[in-house]
Amino acid sequence: MHKILKRQLNKYFGSNIPQTTEMQKFIASIDDSYITQERYFSNLERALEVNNEENSVELNNFRNAINKTALVVITGKRGSIISANDKFYKVTG
Repeated sequence: MHKILKRQLNKYFGSNIPQTTEMQKFIASIDDSYITQERYFSNLERALEVNNEENSVELNNFRNAINKTALVVITGKRGSIISANDKFYKVTG
């Protein structure tokens, strides 16, 4: 039995959980729901992790493409160069 369901049943019934067929079916149904929900969230978490990894790879590929083809320079408020990519240095010397 799922730990949350067990805790709730103990909270409301103590050790006197009704042993009717209807109650057993109800408990089994709720238990299945908890298990299904846990599987759903577990699968969702795995999907998000995979998606984040794929996005990270795509972002790195995008950055590499920009660095190879575009001039990228970051300047301070007064116009001094803080950072630049290799392409900028090759073009400007």
